Amino acid sequence: MEGTRFFLIFFVQLFIIVFYFFMGFKILRRNRNPTTLTISLYYFFIGTGCILNIVLVPVEENPLTFILYFMALYLILFSQTIIFVFIGKLLTINLIAKSKKTILLIFSYGFLVFLILSFPGGITINQDTDWTPVYSWLFLISLYIFHSVVFVIPTIVLLKKLYNKLEIKKLKTRLKYFSFGYVLGFFSQYGAALYNTWDNSTFKLIWSFLSFISVVTSGFLMYYGIVQNL
Repeated sequence: MEGTRFFLIFFVQLFIIVFYFFMGFKILRRNRNPTTLTISLYYFFIGTGCILNIVLVPVEENPLTFILYFMALYLILFSQTIIFVFIGKLLTINLIAKSKKTILLIFSYGFLVFLILSFPGGITINQDTDWTPVYSWLFLISLYIFHSVVFVIPTIVLLKKLYNKLEIKKLKTRLKYFSFGYVLGFFSQYGAALYNTWDNSTFKLIWSFLSFISVVTSGFLMYYGIVQNL
């Protein structure tokens, strides 16, 4: 296994697992209500996705390796749905306020994530790739467009609406921290996708360190910004 991938899997992702599960349980320990349960799932989904990404390393058997990686990537990408629903609940918009509409929205997003990850020839992980996931450039572009249009832009619109709705300066400042953490979060996912597509040793080396900083900082800022006060 190449050094950068070993560092990413057995150091960065292992730390993320511990950190994100710790944050998720910390949220639930402070207070349990529909809003805290929703945002805790974001931390648990990313942590579980990283666990699956570590578990698949020694497997080296098709199609099990591909299935495990698909599940890991699905949970990490689907976690963005949780953020959208969470901000919507804080705004109490009609689309998300009712539980039936929330469930329908989550299932719809889940189906869309499944479709994009089922992109023909998008992800290759087998003996020929040394059991390392490799994305096609067409899949990378499609993933970027999908992620931006379905998750990033709508969530940023909701964050802006929430910011304008708040009247207390301290709360506005905390929302800025949360928003910056969210930006770092999707920046991390964009970088991870490029890491699996672009075969450039310099970028892989740089990203192995940037990913650790961005993912951990993202989880902390989102918690510090809003979540800890729920």
